[in-house]
Amino acid sequence: MPRFGSRFHTVSPPPPLGIIVSEAPRPKTEERTRPRHSKTVSSSPPPHPIPRRPARERRRRSSPGPYSHLESPDDEPVSPTLPDMQMPPVSKNAAVRPSLSDNPFQPNWSPQPPAPAPRDPYQKGRQSPPPPPSKARSDVPLTPSLPYQPQPMVARDRRSAPDTMYFLQSNEWAPPHQQQRPESKRYSEVPSPEVHYPVPGDFPDPSNTLRPEESRSEAGEIGMERLRPPSGMASVAATSFISQRLSSSGTLGVNGYQYTPLREREIRLVKLLRATLSTIKCEIHRASLDPPPEYIAISYTWGDADDTRPIVLVEEPPHPVDGKLSEYKGDSIECLIPVAASLHGALGALRRRDRDVYVWVDALCIDQQNRDERAQQVKLMTSIYKLATSVAIWLGPEEDESHLAMAMLNEIAKHQGSPEHIKGLIANEHKRQHFAAIVSLFERDYWKRLWIVQGVFNAREILVYCGERTVPWSVCKLASKAFWFHKNDFDRHFPRGLSLEAQKEYSLSQVLGYQGPNSIPDAGMIKSLGAHPLLQLMCICRRKLSADARDKVFGILGLLPEVVQRDFLVNYSLSVKEVYVRVVDSILCTTQRLDVICESIYYPPHTSSANLPTWCPDWSYITETTGIGHLVPFSASGSTTAKYKFLDEPRRRQLQIRAIYLDTVDAHGIAVGTLCTTADYLMAFLHWRAVLLDIGSEDGENASAQREKEDAFCRTLCFDHVPEAFNSGDRWLKATYHVFASLINERLPQLRLDRKLEDYLQENMGVAWEEHRSFLHQHFKRMMGRCFCLTENGYMGLGAGFMTARDIIVVPYGCSTPIILRPEGRHGEFRYVGDVYIHGFMDGEALKLDHRKTREREYILH
Repeated sequence: MPRFGSRFHTVSPPPPLGIIVSEAPRPKTEERTRPRHSKTVSSSPPPHPIPRRPARERRRRSSPGPYSHLESPDDEPVSPTLPDMQMPPVSKNAAVRPSLSDNPFQPNWSPQPPAPAPRDPYQKGRQSPPPPPSKARSDVPLTPSLPYQPQPMVARDRRSAPDTMYFLQSNEWAPPHQQQRPESKRYSEVPSPEVHYPVPGDFPDPSNTLRPEESRSEAGEIGMERLRPPSGMASVAATSFISQRLSSSGTLGVNGYQYTPLREREIRLVKLLRATLSTIKCEIHRASLDPPPEYIAISYTWGDADDTRPIVLVEEPPHPVDGKLSEYKGDSIECLIPVAASLHGALGALRRRDRDVYVWVDALCIDQQNRDERAQQVKLMTSIYKLATSVAIWLGPEEDESHLAMAMLNEIAKHQGSPEHIKGLIANEHKRQHFAAIVSLFERDYWKRLWIVQGVFNAREILVYCGERTVPWSVCKLASKAFWFHKNDFDRHFPRGLSLEAQKEYSLSQVLGYQGPNSIPDAGMIKSLGAHPLLQLMCICRRKLSADARDKVFGILGLLPEVVQRDFLVNYSLSVKEVYVRVVDSILCTTQRLDVICESIYYPPHTSSANLPTWCPDWSYITETTGIGHLVPFSASGSTTAKYKFLDEPRRRQLQIRAIYLDTVDAHGIAVGTLCTTADYLMAFLHWRAVLLDIGSEDGENASAQREKEDAFCRTLCFDHVPEAFNSGDRWLKATYHVFASLINERLPQLRLDRKLEDYLQENMGVAWEEHRSFLHQHFKRMMGRCFCLTENGYMGLGAGFMTARDIIVVPYGCSTPIILRPEGRHGEFRYVGDVYIHGFMDGEALKLDHRKTREREYILH
């Protein structure tokens, strides 16, 4: 609060956002000439920033000065001006500084008798009552009362430049010698005005404030600068993200293109003007979706925020006409707006020379600074794509020989029903360059973006653009299905990929079979997921990228049934933790299954910045592993339902589950890395087998028992998911040892094999030499991110890569797999470590254990 009559016009530090302090006068005493004020908490929004007293002046207060008699008793604030006093408006640039003669801090200044208070020009006809009898000491002069003049007050904004200045237009913020002394009422009769403590810039509601870390990072690509300052404030310089109440509008670009608020079921459309110049020129119009006009929805990736291109944007029309496209009549105001290079390319590809084209594109049609509008428009995403005439997918400019890729996609789709023809194309040496171009096309950033999923899913018609070439979406889908069907053929003819540059992290067959169009779920896939597809969709789309972590949930709502969408209202004021915990809560309630917590497995270990509980998956983190139950259909708890409850509502930090205790981890091997290298699998196999032979073997064990144990070991490596051709006798044991021994002998020739593995080198199990690598990755890929373990009772398992000895293994009710828990803390709580495969306990065997009731326990997960 400003201290009236103090030596300096200083300020106090503001409390947190949203805290409002109301000043009420205390009872007056004979010793005090001015009332003291108490502070009570109110709930109304803060109007102004609060100045703060400089540190050096707070130190000077400890010793009396020549003007210490002007300070309030006990360093308490005095009453501000009357709440009904209105000051005339002042231009935002009219910052008047006091003259030296009016400054009480100058050496030659002396107090003057108080002047009569000026009449309020807005209070016509009102006469002030006579002033009350004063009980002030005669030796204390009153503060001079001068006509009000707005003064520039420097308020430091923690989020803006150090030299940001705010021009405060309120009498209560004037310096002491320019304050209006209330004479019309006694202090005790003055209603207690509410004094607010915000961050500078007038933040009406912290829940509506868009913080930079909560905003989509791509917003900067289209030149988002700042919002219009509140009507009661003058210009605010160098501010960043400011959000206002009730969907207030923002600006776009450095030239200040101004958004206007949208109504319900209303969107903006970009009108691409016909090409008459090389510069793209467009207008933004508002349109209703009931009924919608004809437009094309653009699906693209935002790209690099620093790589921008200019477009010319005409001022937005003020109002729509009869629910149709708004028509602008009047003088045109053109703004030069920088947009992302990717968006610039998409607009250029859709622009026509003979006619104007209406398009919808999120970066321009949504005020990205306005969190309320973003939430409103995200709710309409499904309708926007469904009602569009078509959806245009922009993959980017022509590069990396993309013309060869587009030609090969057309040829593969044309012969999709002829497997022999496609095998011939794969084996053709002259087509290797074409497949390398397709790999580059499928590895473009477009396929990694989350927001493209619901756009493709809800579209009526899709056309794919790459440079100047286009192909229908159906061509891409048919070709991708053919690639998935011929994965083994690609591995056979391209065992080491095409090149280091083209292969990158994944093999050629993985890129062609799982990336590109195959990474986007279609209607048939989602329909097969059943009535509660939320968990499966979260897993499928987990590798997609979004700048805002909450969009990992909001971005797939358009794929879900309406009954599920109602449980997830788009609200960007919620924290990431609240959104993700709500996902777990919804899945637990609707499915009565605990499988969702099994998606919290991470290797290497990951610590969430959102401070999530260990049982809540961090969907923003892209993990290379997934829950075992998501890979293979197990039923470790049979047909039971989950027995759980949240212990700390509404925080929902602790989850109590009921489970059957199975065993404790006694020893474990090294974990397989997540880089998908063959050497990782080979070294892990050798170490795990050494652990088995060293710890798992017993003295006097016969050869039959040893062979049975090694067969169980080989089945554990693949979660007992053995191909039918190898599921009899010891064929799987021989095939596993033969493939691993052959690859070790080939890739690591300096590493000597033991006698038993050398014997299996000569076994002919029907696996050709060139198929060894594909056989390993096809049947043992589930080793990635996990490690082999032995329990105290001799059970074998394959679980989370960062398990340790003394971790316990339990089978929760309503869970497909056993899980690993680690005791932590002093209150009997447990950390969720991950799921685990335990050989012989994956199909309800735990429910048949002796003394099962004595094994049932409650476990509190935090």
